[in-house]
Amino acid sequence: MNMAKLITPIFILALMVSLVLGKAKTKTVPEDTLRFAYSSSTFTDVNLKDAKVAMELLTSEIAKQLLVNTVPKTTIFTNINMLITALKNKEVDMAALSAVDYLRNKNKLNIEPALIGISNQSYGKEFIILVHNQSGIKNLKQLINKKVIVPKSSEMKNLIFIWLQNLFIKNKVSGFKRFYDQINFVEKPSQAILPVFFRQADACIVSNESFKLLIELNPQLGRDLAILKRSPVFITNFFGFRKDLNENIKKMILEKAHNLQYYPAGKQILMLFKLDRIVPFKREYLDNVAQLIKLNK
Repeated sequence: MNMAKLITPIFILALMVSLVLGKAKTKTVPEDTLRFAYSSSTFTDVNLKDAKVAMELLTSEIAKQLLVNTVPKTTIFTNINMLITALKNKEVDMAALSAVDYLRNKNKLNIEPALIGISNQSYGKEFIILVHNQSGIKNLKQLINKKVIVPKSSEMKNLIFIWLQNLFIKNKVSGFKRFYDQINFVEKPSQAILPVFFRQADACIVSNESFKLLIELNPQLGRDLAILKRSPVFITNFFGFRKDLNENIKKMILEKAHNLQYYPAGKQILMLFKLDRIVPFKREYLDNVAQLIKLNK
């Protein structure tokens, strides 16, 4: 099992929190169980049992190496209502969830955003629609009844669906359902981009980050493919505290996580999951997704 493939960066936020808590010797932190929860929407499309096993194995191994006293307990919730109930009943201390789930259920969730991972100097993802320069495709309407490919991660499915729907409305193009139903979902960004490059597909929708990485490997991609549409930067996931969690624990987590890159083990984790650093959450990170959801109502 490839654990790095199973676990998204948002899980690493929670994992690192457990590490810094375990390193801290303080009476305010009980040396027993710290309860983490994860919404299944924060994972890419993998078997949830495999994801849970991977999380527990990886957490236990790193905790063992760092002599962590606090035992992390992880639970995966397959729908947001289960997480809402668990937070309300104080069965969960900290949770990782998608920005879309949070904003749609903000008044029901007993949670406050706390931490987010920065990758390639960005707190979120910018989506792009790519076409071949020689395709003749210049607008959204021309994509209807065409072959369009999208990586099938859950976080991208949610945001891309809303973004595309708003694009069709904004550009006064009908036929969105027909367009979306024709999309082919694949495992990796490269499996979406390369068919467009080789003229085996008409368009793909990927993160700008994925496109740039492939251009580094093959500069010809940047010359032959054109960006038809570009989204704002959207936050996908974040990590939050239960609102009534002990304030001393919250404060310590924020302080230690911010300096994670200075710990040897922290550097390894950041490098493994391609994160630059962990930073405190800012409310404005949600603005673009909030605007998207508002328009989608």
